[in-house]
Amino acid sequence: MDTKEGVSFVELITIIAISSILITIAAPMYANHRIRSRLLLELEKLKSISQYISNESGVISYSFESFEEIPRNFHIKPSGAIALNTDDIVTGSSISLVPTLTSGAIIWNCVSKGLTKFQIPSCKGNAISQKKLVKSLYDPTKDSDTFTIIQDGQKGLTVNCTIYKCTIAEISGKRWLAQYIDQLNIIQLYKEDSDYLINLHEDSLSIDPSIVNSELLQQFIDESIRLFNS
Repeated sequence: MDTKEGVSFVELITIIAISSILITIAAPMYANHRIRSRLLLELEKLKSISQYISNESGVISYSFESFEEIPRNFHIKPSGAIALNTDDIVTGSSISLVPTLTSGAIIWNCVSKGLTKFQIPSCKGNAISQKKLVKSLYDPTKDSDTFTIIQDGQKGLTVNCTIYKCTIAEISGKRWLAQYIDQLNIIQLYKEDSDYLINLHEDSLSIDPSIVNSELLQQFIDESIRLFNS
């Protein structure tokens, strides 16, 4: 008796159905894997910047030549967070490394937007021992510090700074403001609605000639020296 070997119609349908199910499951997994790989590549570049910041006095002072690779579409926010626009990978998405100063170390926490848990790579905060935040001007074991601007050996204005913000009291009824500019590792001191600005860097006073009104600046320096010597 002859027997015919082969695949029956029912078996064929079953194979096709199983294959379809596997493809349905595997396709998004593969797509997410590709997205995750691309995000991880860009994220590793961000981590190299965060580590550089932590190791280099805890400030954002660098040139692009400092890194072998830099991520595309990234910028540093006023808060110090390193934000990466990943819209070209997933529409409407972004990843940020947000720093927090804790007991003299910078903790980097990852925050994502527009990404699913299957797409975002593992991203955990890490504590990296840092040097002084503003070198001789800042003690990283404190949440804030107070220092005095020095001009020609005389005491000037006293400024209180935290990791990314500085405040200054009113002087002779005039309101002066200060802010820490991490890209340049300086304290910028300026008066509201004025056309000049003072840069404080490592216990020294420097002036940006492109925006400084020298007459008003000299009045400010004379006033501050006179005020603190009185």
